[in-house]
Amino acid sequence: MKSKHIVFLIIQATCLEIPFHQLLKVTRNCTCEDVKLCEPVRITRDKEFFGFMYPFTRNFREYNWTRLTTVAWQDDPELVCMAHAHGVRVVANAGDLKEALSGPVKRVEWVLQKVNYIIAHALDGINFDLEEAAVPGSDVAKAYTQLVGLTAEVLHDLMPYSQVSVDVPWTPFDSDGRNYEWTELSRHADLLFVMGYDMQAQIWGRCIASANDPLALVRNGLKQWLYLVPASVLVLGVPWYGYDYECVSYDGQADLTLGVGQQMQEACGGSPGGAGRGEVCELHPAEFRGAPCSDLVGAQRPIAELLQVMDSDAAGNMKWDPLQQAPYFNYAKAGKMHQVWFSNSESLALRYQMAAELGLKGVGAWNLEHLFSRSEAGITAALAPAGGEVSPRELQMRAGMWQAVEAFFYPRLDSNETDALVGCVS
Repeated sequence: MKSKHIVFLIIQATCLEIPFHQLLKVTRNCTCEDVKLCEPVRITRDKEFFGFMYPFTRNFREYNWTRLTTVAWQDDPELVCMAHAHGVRVVANAGDLKEALSGPVKRVEWVLQKVNYIIAHALDGINFDLEEAAVPGSDVAKAYTQLVGLTAEVLHDLMPYSQVSVDVPWTPFDSDGRNYEWTELSRHADLLFVMGYDMQAQIWGRCIASANDPLALVRNGLKQWLYLVPASVLVLGVPWYGYDYECVSYDGQADLTLGVGQQMQEACGGSPGGAGRGEVCELHPAEFRGAPCSDLVGAQRPIAELLQVMDSDAAGNMKWDPLQQAPYFNYAKAGKMHQVWFSNSESLALRYQMAAELGLKGVGAWNLEHLFSRSEAGITAALAPAGGEVSPRELQMRAGMWQAVEAFFYPRLDSNETDALVGCVS
């Protein structure tokens, strides 16, 4: 017998004159040698590690499948078989939602098509990523809630162990002008993936290069989310990449209480310990959604690619910013100074530890493919040494990035350890 939600969907489709051939009549196309691997994953997890991939990349054979729990945005048959063999879910990308948000007819059509797609490709759920600006209470915000809600109802009825996730900004309060119905979305979705990165998309203070994910700001954003939704649905996403900024001017002894230092003080409610004087890379102004400065002037680069730059003669030594708890380095190119802020195993372990201290459901990464300096699909730059061999340093980096995740699954017992690092004990 069909559940009430499926019956409701069929009634909706009938009233809206949607052809019945679109109604969940689909054959699962699965090529796994073990037919059991064509079935959705039924394992429930106490903790999540959620990783994104680029479409069509095939480096997944080198992932740490013993730690991953969900991979998103791929439907490669070989990937699905490998993931399911390890009890890992594979979820689809919801993609462009413009049509789906345009009205009830398009919404029902979209849900039917996506559910058919998920079943046909032996997937385990879907991930929504809508990053357009929205005014509070707007029609688009309401339509988004309705779309996620209907999708979740249908998928959970057809596939009780399926997963519906929604990507959300680092703070729920007007980040980049995104004001969706976060509390309502959390009731429909199994997970909210908090994008704890690209936090310099809107720079309101001094226009300078800084960390992609300053620890105190990440913590502040998570605290804000916890005012609205339970920790059991929150997954902290972290960057497995960096930003390369060309400096308009460079000052090796600048006042760090301006710009990002001021942001840290506001986030912590006091002096952030470590503020003083240091290196500052002034940026070209670039407006983004009302802010006068943005990370748009920086180039987003994979970790593996940055290793090549760091090892070049043009680069200085890696340094550590105690204020933002993040690594960076400088290098010269064509007579211009560049400053690079990135993630490494040390900085990521601190963020994973913090997620554990706050009791979050999980952690995740954008993007797993950024560990590779070569890609069979050509998505990342082909920077491997001649002969296609991977350098020992790159292999060490990969191992360290995966190992850092253990800080979430097996956190140290020190209470408020990461709060103390940023002067934010509460």
